[in-house]
This record gives sequence, C-alpha cells and structure tokens, in this order.
Amino acid sequence: MKSTDGSTQPDHRPANTSIVYHSFALYRQPIFRTLTDDYEQLGSELTLLSAAETNVPSIQLIDPSLADIPVRDGGFRWEFRLLFPLQVEKQKQVRLFSSSEGFVNVCDCLFNTAL
Repeated sequence: MKSTDGSTQPDHRPANTSIVYHSFALYRQPIFRTLTDDYEQLGSELTLLSAAETNVPSIQLIDPSLADIPVRDGGFRWEFRLLFPLQVEKQKQVRLFSSSEGFVNVCDCLFNTAL
C-alpha cells in the first residue's frame, strides 16, 4: 500500500477471519457484534461458522435469522454448516470451506486450534 508521500506502508487491516464453534450462545452476541463491526470498519470480514441449533435446551442461541440481515444493518456474516454430533468428516468439510473461502485466519473453537 502506498502512502501519500509515495513510501510503501504495511497493510494493517486484519485478515478475513472465521470463527468456528458448535453454536453461538445469546450472551456472546455483544462480543460478536463488536468484533464484526471492528472488522467491517477496517475493511475486513469476520464470518461465524456453526450449527443453527443446539442439543442443549438450556442454552439460548443468537437468533439465526441475523444471518439473513446485512452486517451494516445489524446482521452477521454467518454460515450454518455444522451438524451434530460432530464427526471428523464434518470437521474436514469445515476446514475445506474455510480455506476455499479465502480465510487467512480460522479460529476453530471446536478443537481449540488455529488453522
């Protein structure tokens, strides 16, 4: 990236990132809202990747309909690609999806790894 004086400056935007988790609890929504807004302001994307439901009835989830609303209007960039019980084959599909979509950073909270 060139600055106004012609020198080369490093690009300080965060890389496009996905966060992979089995489901996103409602109490975490403010955190993901802040992260999503921060990424958008810096010209990058944060994508959530999870199941649309949970098998734990006591956990309230973030409303999955927010995936249908543009980020600028309060929605989330959110893909529902996980089914439970999670199998190793499904995890491989998640990794392939993440790499095919061009995510530089993938925070895989299912297996506590960064891809």
